[in-house]
Amino acid sequence: DNDTSYQNIREILLKKSESLQPKDTRRGLLVFFPGIPGCGKSTLTHDTQLTTIAASINNNNNDNKVNGGGGDDNNNRKVLKKIGDETKGNYWESVKSERLEKGSSCIYLADKNCPANTVHGLVLFVNETNAVAIPVLPLHALETTIVDGIIHPLDENDDNDNDDDNDNTTTATTTTTAATTHKHVYPFSLHYLAVCMLRVVSRQNSALDASSCPNACMVVIMFYCLYRNISSLLDRLQEEISHGFGVTVEPLYVPFFRRQEQPDLPESLRHALVDAIRLQYGLDKAKAKKKAYPKIKACMEERLRLELKQHEAFLDSLMASPDESCQAFVDGIVKSLVTATTAKPSPCKPFIKLVSIDVDRDALYQLLQKDEEMMKIIANLSSSSSSTTTTNGDVFYQTQPGYIKNTHVTVVHGSNAKQEELHRLYDSKLGTRIRVEITGLLWKPNVVAALAVVITTHGLVPTTTNEFVHITLWCANGISPFDSNKLIQWEDTKEYKVKKDPFVLDGVLTFWDKNKTSKS
Repeated sequence: DNDTSYQNIREILLKKSESLQPKDTRRGLLVFFPGIPGCGKSTLTHDTQLTTIAASINNNNNDNKVNGGGGDDNNNRKVLKKIGDETKGNYWESVKSERLEKGSSCIYLADKNCPANTVHGLVLFVNETNAVAIPVLPLHALETTIVDGIIHPLDENDDNDNDDDNDNTTTATTTTTAATTHKHVYPFSLHYLAVCMLRVVSRQNSALDASSCPNACMVVIMFYCLYRNISSLLDRLQEEISHGFGVTVEPLYVPFFRRQEQPDLPESLRHALVDAIRLQYGLDKAKAKKKAYPKIKACMEERLRLELKQHEAFLDSLMASPDESCQAFVDGIVKSLVTATTAKPSPCKPFIKLVSIDVDRDALYQLLQKDEEMMKIIANLSSSSSSTTTTNGDVFYQTQPGYIKNTHVTVVHGSNAKQEELHRLYDSKLGTRIRVEITGLLWKPNVVAALAVVITTHGLVPTTTNEFVHITLWCANGISPFDSNKLIQWEDTKEYKVKKDPFVLDGVLTFWDKNKTSKS
């Protein structure tokens, strides 16, 4: 009887196991939008689109078979979305949790603006959920825009209350425009910026529209400027995605304009957009808080809205139809899914933020102690005391604010070269010891200080292309170590030259990753 009972139980378990679905291990998609407000993402990810995408995937008759898990094709995939404005807490962590909960094979639409500087982190945890990141890009809108000049906001408490309310060209009493020595680039066209801005101020019942946000146009400008110094968004995204995951998939291009080439923008509108970008550059350089400089922002906002209203018909004529964009979006997801699920990961190389000659900080300062006069200057940068040690016996550069922890000579920054080129030139040189000669000290009081150096590579590695080869030692609160590059340009820079032979020590060629900084 016991044998019979065991046999019956065995048969029941076998039948149950046959009815169970195997774990779905198919690779999914995370579709995201590296754009700005008004780019059309909410239209593309509307609830009706989710149903259309799911049906299109199931009806797609392709012969590509997916290895592993719950099925041998692309059918029965969930299509999910998450709206950034409606998500509490960390948006991307919430996306990650939902993907893990709902299954890795889902098609996830991230209805949120995703500037280029967030893509690396996004891709890293997408990798943990067995997905491929697919950027959605506006067709015919990726065009390098070069802007000359900067508008510096001045203290609005000192504007003498003599603003001219009828002057929409500048706000001379509160800002000053610098010479065109400041050149900055962006990966989107001004036409794209203008259309996005018009969409934002034209929509209703949104967290960002003309009525709910008094500075709606300047918010769009702020997002546009998050892409500053990126000349090619496509190159930047491909580097981030391939180095974060190892699978590179073509971006999903969606029609944004009606035609491939656009007519010239009206001059007054173009000037207004350029001035708004210059102002945002000035606000960013001043590290202005969100609510700072309300008068200058309001003046620029009024100018932009007047231009948009005056040229609304012109901008409307540029736009592709929503139906065309939505259909291209659906078709693109189906195509991307086939490519992503069959693509084989390529070997991943680490992302290089910086190629550096790292110099041991303690060894550096021990060497500098040979010149007492120089050491007094350095020790006095952030303190009124010229003592090189504290009452606890600690050395000043370890305890006083502003002193750089990771002392180094920059060879090349990752933003100035493609990742493939950096790996080609420097992979075999990693760890090479390089002679560094210290010839003097340059500093701007209360701002920044750096050692002037000469590096000797004997042809072992390509030398730095920086005009001022240096080791940043200290910078004041709110000042970036990058500003030490300007020491040779400022008229009030002070200089101390080593009186005898240069101090010599060895540095090591190193790659910095995303997390490493000068101060941590």
